[in-house]
Amino acid sequence: LAKADARNDDSSARGRNFTLGLGMKPQYDVGLFGFVTNTRLDAQLRTPSLTNDPMVQTESRADLGANIKLAAENQLWFKAGTGKQVNDVSGFIVSPSTSDALNQAFGTNSFSPNGTLDAFHSSVTQSDAQLRHSFTSGPVQWSWGLEYSRQELTGGLAMGFAPAGINVTQLQTVRASDAYLSARFNGAGRYEVQGDLYWQEFRIHREDMSTLNVATVPPQLFTLENTIGDQNTSELNPRLGVKWQLAPLQSLRAVVQRWRRPASSGTLSSVDTVGIPVNDRLPTPGGLYERARLQLDGELGASTFGQLFADTEKVDNGIAGRRSAISGFEVTQLESLRNRPDVFTPHADLEDTPVFQEGRVDTLGLAVNYLVSRSQTVSMRYLYRHSWQTGANDGLLIPFVPRQYLQLGSQWALTGRWLVGATGTYRSERFRDDTNLDRINPGWAFGLTVYWETADKRSSVQGIADNLLSSRSAGNLPDPHLSLRYTYRF
Repeated sequence: LAKADARNDDSSARGRNFTLGLGMKPQYDVGLFGFVTNTRLDAQLRTPSLTNDPMVQTESRADLGANIKLAAENQLWFKAGTGKQVNDVSGFIVSPSTSDALNQAFGTNSFSPNGTLDAFHSSVTQSDAQLRHSFTSGPVQWSWGLEYSRQELTGGLAMGFAPAGINVTQLQTVRASDAYLSARFNGAGRYEVQGDLYWQEFRIHREDMSTLNVATVPPQLFTLENTIGDQNTSELNPRLGVKWQLAPLQSLRAVVQRWRRPASSGTLSSVDTVGIPVNDRLPTPGGLYERARLQLDGELGASTFGQLFADTEKVDNGIAGRRSAISGFEVTQLESLRNRPDVFTPHADLEDTPVFQEGRVDTLGLAVNYLVSRSQTVSMRYLYRHSWQTGANDGLLIPFVPRQYLQLGSQWALTGRWLVGATGTYRSERFRDDTNLDRINPGWAFGLTVYWETADKRSSVQGIADNLLSSRSAGNLPDPHLSLRYTYRF
């Protein structure tokens, strides 16, 4: 159960979550699992723009899977699942920018900024099935698999600003079929080579329509947008990586990756190439991701670990990356009610998932972890990025990607089973949208995590305070976030 009340207005929310996970081994070489979750969030929004609007968000997911050990290094996995998320909001809306645009378009001042949100509805339905077989033959680990996934997004937005009404509808379906073969060769600890080949077939269909209905004499109906698009691809996408062992616990990795993101919520296939995972935050389902990366990492003495890398990433999301009024109408602050981070969960460098059609990101990165004592560590991570969009928004920045990113942290393991961590994060200027009109100012944000557990580990308490002492305009969600969690293990 969750309860939240806004600090700056009268908005409130109540949530509940039910999760059931079952696992069993009917015999030593067979494992089965089932996982079901259901979440409901009821909120009353009272913000400057949504003045008195009830909101309901429901989400459910069910998965079943099996693991069969044919031999010690010969295993078979299967997983299938389905899920759905639905959001509904209605009530009132205040939007001076919308009324100003209407008044300017019609050369009048009769359109009011005080409107009605007749209905906002969005739903995401997703299902997938996956099979993987892995075995070792000599110095090579082989894996092959088949995957199918489907995602459907529907949305509708109806608003009234007298004497006009605005209606927006969206439908997008993504179907993906994957077959892959992976080989990982270990050269007696001196080097490692991994090669993957994916055959991927995608079918994307999208419909966007928006209309403006003006109640004049006679009434007028304007079609602002009416587009239908299909994107079908069938291709071979390779990945190749090499890891050289330069010295004990020091390595150099070179990786190239080409991957089209499936429509599933997860995968049984390999997500990394010699230890470097693909970046699934930039491509949308059906989007093409291409990367080349050179990385040096390892221990520097007995108490220091360092990492240095150069990375270039290219993304083409196609028609699935086109922003619409549906994708832009979100109440993301409520997501914090469902977040349950583990102790010292790493902070993502991107505050949210960017929505854009195509672009490129070049990155230089440096990270250092230092063991001060047996009970304290300090860390530093720095990213210098140059991002830009190509295509329709050529030259504009990719949303949520700052030029400068710096995170400093320290963790302590104290007596009495206490863990304490503190972080400070700086991000330079970035934007929430692909048109670069919604700016986020540069600035710092600080966080604190405290964790304690009983000696038998049955009870634990975790407190998280995030986005402290930050400028209100320097973050995607500018207010501090506080959470307290108690866990009992049977």
